[in-house]
Amino acid sequence: MNICHKSHIDFAPLKAVRDIAIIFFFSLLIFSPLYLTDNWYYSHDGIRYLCLFDQFRSAFMEGFFYPRWLPDNYGGYGYPDFVFYQPGFFYSVLAFSFIFGDVIRSFYASIIFFMFAGGVGVYFLLRRIYGGAGALPGALIFCLTPYMFVNIYVRGDLAEFASMALIPWPLYFLNKLEEKLRNRKDFRIDFAFFSIASGALVYMHPFTAMFFYPALLIFSAIFSFNGGKKHFFKTIFLCGCGLFAGALISSPYWLSAALMKDYVNYKAAVSGEMEAHHHLLSPFQLFSLSWGFGGSASGVEADDMSFQLGFPHFLMACAGLVLSANKKSRVFFVLYICSILPMLSFMSFLWKTLPVLGIIQFPWRILSVIALLQAICVGAFTSWFSGKTSPSIKIPVYCGIFFLLIFLYKDMFFMRETEDPSRDVLIHHRTARKFVLASYSSFNEFFPSYIINPPNIPRGERDILDIPNADAIKVKEMNKSSIFRKSFLISSIEPTSARVLQFYFPGMCVKSNYEDISGKIKILDDGTFTFPIPAGENQFIEIYYAGVPFDVVIGVMALSGLAAVSAAIFYWGRKNKCIINDRNLYYPPSLT
Repeated sequence: MNICHKSHIDFAPLKAVRDIAIIFFFSLLIFSPLYLTDNWYYSHDGIRYLCLFDQFRSAFMEGFFYPRWLPDNYGGYGYPDFVFYQPGFFYSVLAFSFIFGDVIRSFYASIIFFMFAGGVGVYFLLRRIYGGAGALPGALIFCLTPYMFVNIYVRGDLAEFASMALIPWPLYFLNKLEEKLRNRKDFRIDFAFFSIASGALVYMHPFTAMFFYPALLIFSAIFSFNGGKKHFFKTIFLCGCGLFAGALISSPYWLSAALMKDYVNYKAAVSGEMEAHHHLLSPFQLFSLSWGFGGSASGVEADDMSFQLGFPHFLMACAGLVLSANKKSRVFFVLYICSILPMLSFMSFLWKTLPVLGIIQFPWRILSVIALLQAICVGAFTSWFSGKTSPSIKIPVYCGIFFLLIFLYKDMFFMRETEDPSRDVLIHHRTARKFVLASYSSFNEFFPSYIINPPNIPRGERDILDIPNADAIKVKEMNKSSIFRKSFLISSIEPTSARVLQFYFPGMCVKSNYEDISGKIKILDDGTFTFPIPAGENQFIEIYYAGVPFDVVIGVMALSGLAAVSAAIFYWGRKNKCIINDRNLYYPPSLT
């Protein structure tokens, strides 16, 4: 008698590991032209990201864990870059910088990481929606979305690229949450990850989040539509709660930017030729195979940038609509098409009528969300095709599709290389930015709007502290003083004042012997400011940007978002007996 029993082995986890490894090596491959240069590249933003990160990291190492003010920018007078600019991508590069040390290699690693993370997110999402068949090719096709490479190599908008890679994850956790809610299983961890991922998306890029938050509510309705009326409203309710918690978690960025916008010249970036209705597209542009490194201009004929969906991507999305047996794929396709329409020229009335849309600047930024919707529709096709054909057929067909995509879009894998070594240019910028009255923002849109007569001479190498009566005062700069936190010992035989060669911006802090004297600051016409120095020996003076005036309130809001997520998990899990019993989870009374 054969007593050997061959137990059943589930190879699905091994298949997933294999597929994830393929996505990783695919991400390495498509960016090989970048990191093999060991240099940076020309784009609309040029070396801007490198220069901002260089100061961002320095501020972080000084103990400013959310850097907002960069004191060496704008000729050494300082600039509130990260009061308004999203910090998410810079934190990711910061993490890699502790591994690689080198700034450029840290950027390489971050770009590869986000492409990999986006591919894996789409892979798991397609597995949940359509099953395992076709998830891998669907994820790889997503990684070949043209607009991703427009953001990297043409615009240089790495933050928006990273947001495109992040958006599959909140949708993935939303889908898991809905399924577990439907099957009376423990959904608390998925709710927590959904909330955190939604908040992280805002830190990565606010406009992508602005487009995607409503889409998530729509998806929650699509996922739960056949589950009955109660289940339908419970899912939408939980989605809304998660988005609200995500908004609270991200409030240190978006709320401070919104409340501080009137202090800067932000309208310069959204007025005149930069008004959104000047940057709508024609249907032809969505399918054109042209590839340019120019920009978006008023009038379709003036555009020199690719806004294409990817013609093969679109055809596969249409094929998914026709061939897929999954009824929800039709709803996904309708949502996909409806997301394309607002970008087109005949919708100009929408952008002129709703002023709130003006801050988006470019309607074609919706492509950051359309890329995921398109991948879901393409996944309907790859799922059908993979399920209907044998490996001997589908492998050659998929290889043909990838060769076609690479051939048609070969130009998008290459960048305009710089002639000068970017590391040397970055070192030059560390000094030069103190001698140039300019910022790293395109329209100088973060320049303080209340400055009457901006200085026409940069600070340069002059020290930040200017004392008119130097003979009566002794000033000693402390050893631990830095550009982010200046500290001095000042002795004066009579009361006087000192001028700080930095622009005043709300939140600037001056302390005398550890006492906050910011209320005694006087702002001059050129934007710099003075503070009083009383008579006395060895007065300890500190000057630094402490953060926006309501940072404490916003910080409490962010913590309350995390606390709300934790409280919901605890409440549903303990007080309302939301516990697992024989793999079944009972609804908490508040949801039944």
